[in-house]
Amino acid sequence: MVAALRRGLLLGAEAAIAGEGPALLPVELPPALVAELASLADECDASLPAVLLGSWGLLLARVCGQDRLAVACRHVGGEHPSVAPDAPIDVWVDVSEAPSLAMLAAALEGQLRGAQADDRATDAGAGAAFTWCADDAALARADAGMAGGEADAPLGLRLGLDGGSVRGFITCRDSWLPLAQLQRLGGYWRQLLQSMVASALQPVDRLSLMDAAQRRQAIEHGNDTAAVFPDTLCIHELFEAQVARTPEAIALVH
Repeated sequence: MVAALRRGLLLGAEAAIAGEGPALLPVELPPALVAELASLADECDASLPAVLLGSWGLLLARVCGQDRLAVACRHVGGEHPSVAPDAPIDVWVDVSEAPSLAMLAAALEGQLRGAQADDRATDAGAGAAFTWCADDAALARADAGMAGGEADAPLGLRLGLDGGSVRGFITCRDSWLPLAQLQRLGGYWRQLLQSMVASALQPVDRLSLMDAAQRRQAIEHGNDTAAVFPDTLCIHELFEAQVARTPEAIALVH
């Protein structure tokens, strides 16, 4: 999963940074967005943690170019009927058939209520972690780095309610992802959440990770490949010129 995330975030292997312990990116969802997400959860007949878990799994699946992902899910503190208590369980996030948000949330809700690991997720091994802190004390422990549950996964999302807001951290094991790329991932997640609240019936593959400005930059600047071309030469002459410049390069593999 680490290699896939690097590719998805356009990060070369040389960009790895040394660090001790996990890197943390603080995240906070404002009350207005949390209220919309709670309404979305009701519409999906699911809990807010299940919807947030779905957003996390969907984000990583999209960035990694995968359609199935195992997430180790953990519940810290308090009581909640639809989040696995304390010990993590492996939850299977499957977007291979482009389900609607409602279908994805319902599938995750069923796994969480069962509090039993999905065999497919267990076999695959969790590539990410999700921790829900059910009360202020649990969130305080998470702030102090005491919540645990993310240690075995390259990336984790640790969240809890704080008044009307939801706040927490995106955690990165061993600081293998530079801060700028971690921030990019956080930006994609927030934009995904904004896209989700429009309708529970949206197919998940239609949800955007970019805002309008980012899409415009990707389309206009990412495709700006215009170059001066010597249109007075024939194709075989261009080929010969390239051979003269790089005589040791392989020309064709068949």
